[in-house]
Amino acid sequence: MNIEPSQAEFIMTHFKKHPNQALALDDWSDEVGRQYKAQTGKTAYHLRAIVRRLYWDGKLERIGRGVYMYDPDAVPKRRFLRFTAKQRREIRGRDEDRCVVCGLGPIHGVRVCVDFLDPNQTRTADIVNGAVFCARHSPSRNNLSMTDMIMMDLRAFSELAENAESREKPGFYEEIGEICRKYEAKL
Repeated sequence: MNIEPSQAEFIMTHFKKHPNQALALDDWSDEVGRQYKAQTGKTAYHLRAIVRRLYWDGKLERIGRGVYMYDPDAVPKRRFLRFTAKQRREIRGRDEDRCVVCGLGPIHGVRVCVDFLDPNQTRTADIVNGAVFCARHSPSRNNLSMTDMIMMDLRAFSELAENAESREKPGFYEEIGEICRKYEAKL
C-alpha cells in the first residue's frame, strides 16, 4: 500500500535534508510546491500556514520573520496548545456561533473561528480562554480597535452582572457600551 505524504510530512522531509540551516520560506516554498505536485499530482496549498503549525507543534525553530530551522537534537515541545474539537463545539455553543465583538456569524454570511482571547498571554487550551471571532476581530490578527476590546470586555462583564444579585450592574455596563459607541470614531 503506497501512502502519499501529507504536505506537513513533505515539508519536514525538506527541513530534515537541511538540518541546522536557517531556511527562508520565500527561498524554498515554490520549489517544494513543485516537488509535491510532481510526486503526488496534487497542488500544495497553505505552505506558510503548515510551517507555522510545525513551529507551534515544536518541530521547527523560528529564526526570524519567515525563516525557520530544523534542529535534529531539539526535543519537540509544543509552543501553543490548540482547542480540541469538543472544546471548539462548546465555545461555539456558548457564544452562539457569533463573533463576541460584533455579534456577526454564519447566519449573517460571516465566517467565524474559535481563537484565544489574549494571543500574547500564555495559552492554555481551556474554554474560558477561548471565544468565537470573525476574521476582522480575531485577536491573533491584531485587528482590534480600542473600542472593540472594550465592547468585548463589556459583553463578558454584563453577562457576569446579570448573574449577580444587584439589578444596577447590567445598566452600568449598558451605559458604558453606549458611551463607547458614541465615541467609537474618536478612540
